[in-house]
Amino acid sequence: MTQARYIDLDILPERYRPRRLTAVMALLIILAMALVMGLAPAISALRVERARTLSVQARLAQAETALAQAQVNKKTLDEVEQQIAQVRAEIDQLRAEYEALSRWQADRSSGITSIVFSLLPGVRLTGITQQDRFLTIQGDAGSQALVLDYARALQASGEFRNVRILLMVDTDPLGLAPDVRFSILVEQKP
Repeated sequence: MTQARYIDLDILPERYRPRRLTAVMALLIILAMALVMGLAPAISALRVERARTLSVQARLAQAETALAQAQVNKKTLDEVEQQIAQVRAEIDQLRAEYEALSRWQADRSSGITSIVFSLLPGVRLTGITQQDRFLTIQGDAGSQALVLDYARALQASGEFRNVRILLMVDTDPLGLAPDVRFSILVEQKP
């Protein structure tokens, strides 16, 4: 029996015909696949490292901002410390001046303390002046009786040698509002 032979009707031009895979081409394809497969993890690792780099850069920017703020704060702190030093120098100067002045002035703090502690409800001071050992007290009171009681309280304090009422005037002559303006002269004990 005769074997049947197939007729080769390949009428495609050469450029459209399938090519045979040569060993060089197979090697190139395998090499390209190996490169692509090898590059995929490298690309993934590159992306991870870029993300880490961005995170580190963000922290670096925060650190730089904090450093700049710290430098601004240090400048402000230095300015405040300089102002404190100036204020301390002024305080020292004022203390020295006070000590120099206090040697020449009569002691009035105990007298003023007695004047304030002897105040009665309804009596309001408007001024205190000093001349040598004498203190003049000006104020307002709710009534003439309150002024007299205040003068007695000053005398009873034992701080003053002499207490005199210099002035006692009703500020409301109709008596509708019982307000009295007064002035008291006290002499401090030596």
